[in-house]
Parts: sequence; structure tokens; C-alpha cells
Amino acid sequence: MTHESKLTNAADAVGRLVHDGDVIMLTAEMDAVPMALVRSVIRAGRRELTVVGIPGNGLAGDMLIGAGAAVAAEVCHISLGSFGPAPNFKRLAEAGQLKVIENTCGIALSMAQAGAVGAPFLAVRGLYGSDLMATRDDFKVIDDPYHPGERVVVAPALRPDVFLTHGAVADREGNVVTTGGGRNDLLAAQCSRTTIVTVEAISEEPLTPASRPGWIFIPSFYVNAVIHAPMGSHPTEFRGLYPADTAHLRRYIEAARSDEGFRSYLDEFVTGPQDHEAYLELALGAAGAPVRR
Repeated sequence: MTHESKLTNAADAVGRLVHDGDVIMLTAEMDAVPMALVRSVIRAGRRELTVVGIPGNGLAGDMLIGAGAAVAAEVCHISLGSFGPAPNFKRLAEAGQLKVIENTCGIALSMAQAGAVGAPFLAVRGLYGSDLMATRDDFKVIDDPYHPGERVVVAPALRPDVFLTHGAVADREGNVVTTGGGRNDLLAAQCSRTTIVTVEAISEEPLTPASRPGWIFIPSFYVNAVIHAPMGSHPTEFRGLYPADTAHLRRYIEAARSDEGFRSYLDEFVTGPQDHEAYLELALGAAGAPVRR
């Protein structure tokens, strides 16, 4: 039995599936980050996005925020890991130019689980009486129907419009396998309405959970589009395949100290190159580094 191929290019996938005002799910922080997709979203001129992470996110969310594509962030945390704070997030949040919606890691994951199974909300312990309740008017306190006299918090299910991720390998039907960097990728795909995946390689043979034992498998029925994008996580690492580009990340951080500096970075590395291949030639080729095909 043959199925329709979901293999396409980033411009087509973003053009069809990502819209102004969407809630964008991101899971990776600084490993297997969907940077080729993020740059494509910015090139497409998408605006009024909200970025959300389970439990947090890093360079992808920070770049969308710095480019003006995202105007809100629902976060437990957002950072560049060992490279320090997320500079655009920090600068714009402190200036009051970014709407920040606070959450906790455990509650965000629970909200995603509710979305994945089609539940409208879920009840959680541990938030009642906390300061977070003062910042989230969508969290409600109710009587526990099974334990009279006890109060619990109910939080809405998380149902993002689009999940962006970068995997190791996919087949043409949209089955994806990835490494530990995407430990929450299956849950994110299950709770999101649309999933777009870039991958390091395309398998001409159908993939199954047994194809890569111990890896994370995302079935094709959760995936809407697959893009072949070797080094699609650059400048972050893809553990086991290539390291982070430390020099490029330091340049990014320096540029993000100001609006003007970051606009120059975007002009050179994001909106200047017409696609991912052109970006790699610029970011790696000029430095004499090999470009993986």
C-alpha cells in the first residue's frame, strides 16, 4: 500500500501551514533545534505569533522574538543553556515589548497531555495558593468532586497551532525518528494541530519504532510536512552528528544586545539567504567549514 509523500521544502510548508497569530510549539532548547524552519518562518514574514515550550525553549524562541515574529511567549524557562540567558527574550521582556505568560514545567507538560488526549482541561495539585495564580486568569480553582473540602486548580488543555521540530531521519510518508534531544517531541506532536519536521536524512525504506531502537518515534499521522535539511539545527548542536557552532552563537548573542545589532544579524543570516542551503554556504562555507549534504 502506498501513501502520499509528505516530503516538501520549508518555504512551501511554512507558506501552507503557518499563519499570522498562530501558537507555535517548540521543545528543543540547544540540541536538535528546528533552526532551518525558524529562519523560514521569519523569511515568510509571519507576525503576531506566540511561542510556547514544553517545558521550555531556547534559540528558536529567542530568534522568533528578536525578529518581531513572536509577540508573546508562554514559558517555564527560555535560555541558551551554557551560553547564558536568551538575549532577545531578556531584552524585550525587560522593556515591556513582549507579553510573557508564566508557567511551570510540570503544569505545561500536564496541559500538553490533556491536549494530546482531547481533554478540555485537567486538575493539578501544587498551584493552589501560589503566586502563579495571580498571573494566570485562565487557571481556575474548584472544589475537588472526589474529596469534599479540598480545592484544586484546573488548567486548560494546550493545543498549539503548529509544532516545529528537527529530527534525525524520516521516510517520505512522514514517520520520524529522533534522538534524546527531542524527548518531548511525541507529546508535542500529539497535542498540536499541525506538525512540521525538518530532518538530517530521508529514508527510502518505511520507518517503524523498531527502525531505531531506543530512539523517539513520531508516527506519520501526527506529521503534516517533512523537509530534508541537513544541519537544520545549526548553529545549535545535533548530538551525535555535529557540535554547536560556538563562534556563531557568540556572534548571535553579541548582535542581540540591541535592536540595531540584531536587525543586522537577521539581514545577513536570515532574510538575506534565500533558503537553508544558502544560509549554510554563508554561515559555514565562508569560515572554511565543511557543509554537510
